[in-house]
Amino acid sequence: MNTTPPRGRQLLPTQPEQRAYLKSIREAADRGDLSAMASALFLTKLAEQIEATEELGSQIRRLTITVEAEASRQRSRHTQEDMNAAIGNFRSTVFAALDRAQAAQELETK
Repeated sequence: MNTTPPRGRQLLPTQPEQRAYLKSIREAADRGDLSAMASALFLTKLAEQIEATEELGSQIRRLTITVEAEASRQRSRHTQEDMNAAIGNFRSTVFAALDRAQAAQELETK
């Protein structure tokens, strides 16, 4: 038995098919069909939930970007602090070596 839909593996109806179905539900509800009225109410509530979920997803994405940016700034600040400390240590080592070299040269010239 072949259960593949005519459009391949696409399970959702196309936009025109969805609009036609919703139109038929509205028309049936206008004629007084209680199940169509219940379907219309359910679909309205579902659309509201989907919209709220999409907004929540958007807020989560914005928050994630903000957190990632702050983490990057902190890593950058720590890296800069580490580099400054390394430069400071290097400068101290170089100046100490220069002082020793100068002292050795002064001993040789005496």
